[in-house]
Amino acid sequence: MFVGDVARRLDELVRDWKIRHLTIAAPPKALGALREKATSVVRAAIREEIAKDFTMLPIPEIEEMRSG
Repeated sequence: MFVGDVARRLDELVRDWKIRHLTIAAPPKALGALREKATSVVRAAIREEIAKDFTMLPIPEIEEMRSG
């Protein structure tokens, strides 16, 4: 499952100190599934969760939303 793969990869990156802090943006259902699969190490690195689907938005619009 995709979310499980993402959770495992995030765990590797956090444990290897390649990622120290995370902001996670995903549709609400995917975010909930990721929360369930995330290890305690990954959960400790998460600084912000955004329950929104950004897949159809242009990058400049996403950047504007995040900066403002």
